[in-house]
Amino acid sequence: MSYPYFKGGQIMLSVTLYEFKKRENSTKRPDSTVTQRTHNAVLKMPTSLLRPEITFDFGLKGNPSYYNYAYISDLGNRYYFIRDWTVGDGHLWTAHLEVDVLASWKNSIGNSTQYVTRSSHSFDGNVVDNLYPAKATPNTVLTTSDNPFTTDFEQGSYVVGIVNNDPDGVGATHYYVFDQTAFNRLCAYLLGDASWTGISDISEDLVKALFNPMQYIVSCNWFPIKIPITGKLSSVRVGWWTIPVSGAGIPAKNAYISSGYVFLTVPKHPQAARGNYLNNAPYTKHTLYYPGIGSIALDANVLANYSKIGTLVQIDILANTARLAVLGGSTQDATFLTQTFSQVGIPINLAQMTSGFSQNIGGAVKSVAQTATSVATGNAVGAIMGGIGAIGNGLATAFPDVSVSGLNGSMLGIKQNIILKSEFYSIADEDNEDRGRPYCKKVELSTLPGYQVIADPDLAIAGTSEENRMVKGYLEAGYFYE
Repeated sequence: MSYPYFKGGQIMLSVTLYEFKKRENSTKRPDSTVTQRTHNAVLKMPTSLLRPEITFDFGLKGNPSYYNYAYISDLGNRYYFIRDWTVGDGHLWTAHLEVDVLASWKNSIGNSTQYVTRSSHSFDGNVVDNLYPAKATPNTVLTTSDNPFTTDFEQGSYVVGIVNNDPDGVGATHYYVFDQTAFNRLCAYLLGDASWTGISDISEDLVKALFNPMQYIVSCNWFPIKIPITGKLSSVRVGWWTIPVSGAGIPAKNAYISSGYVFLTVPKHPQAARGNYLNNAPYTKHTLYYPGIGSIALDANVLANYSKIGTLVQIDILANTARLAVLGGSTQDATFLTQTFSQVGIPINLAQMTSGFSQNIGGAVKSVAQTATSVATGNAVGAIMGGIGAIGNGLATAFPDVSVSGLNGSMLGIKQNIILKSEFYSIADEDNEDRGRPYCKKVELSTLPGYQVIADPDLAIAGTSEENRMVKGYLEAGYFYE
């Protein structure tokens, strides 16, 4: 470092002037490529170290006004902004300077270790960035998988609970499983002539008047899945009578069936490159629509950790209760996430059944097919849930809704595919270069070029107290380490 010297009672300085473009909140210093000139100048007295005024004699034709930056080694190797130029007697020009604390103390700043909250160089995608507002309208993505159930009554199974004295029953009730053909035969016998009762000494009309076989029918449910028959077929007992219809009895220990595992890919937020937090609530919302079960809101904070989810439906065919389990992962050993219970089997009222039962069922299936057409034309959610009530306003809350809408044996709900509805709330365009992203780590500042925001800077430079205050103010407000 050189030192000022006296000449003619004046303090003379060596000053390097620059044509230099830089942001005020930057540590950038001019290099050899910047237009510059070194010239002697007179330090006006009295003056300030941080805001000195210096006078140059550039001759009659000299014009330094295009210089906007200065370096003075004689004043502690400080860099200065030239705030203004004033012209004196002809060829005398006075530069009004203000210290550039970030450039002057760049080395001290860069060598310090601080807690960086935002950085344009590096970021932690798991830290929520609240700087940018979210847009009001979400983008919706539907991920679908084939329906494990059927709406074809011939492909499903009927389970009928009948009171009799079969020892394999549950209490006084024995449960039988029938396919469509066997079930039609059962109905024909129960609602046809009374010859199967073996009562012949009174008229058939009187037998029908005295004997109601429906009093022995405890329940009748149609399930949208083929129930495997594990036992042997036998004649069905109704009360004390046996009718020549074969059905497979269901022991209580074998009353559980499964729809099998179905896996769905979990879509990610389209802006997830700006931070993994966007895959969490409130920026992401997932709702699973499962045929025959209904809708269940899934916790986006949990699903953010998985690329796939699995579903498994287990059905208690005696109680007509289904359990939907949602798993995180892509294998059968996936992590259990949540579950819900509903009724999958459709209750059949035998007391109101007519000979045109099969035809009536066909009409119901046709109605379901029309609903499916609505899905294909784009109104997926409305088609799925139109018959079971509203799901809720997606903008009312961004956090997962823990309520579940069960279908309770609705044919309308069975027809649909499995759908994972994902809603993504986009955030406004970012300016990473000038605003950075969340970082929240303690590091040496020189390792993070670019924009930085420092929390409560713990830094002491070898300058004045005002310079220390100015440096801390820049670091807290956001500055550029260049």
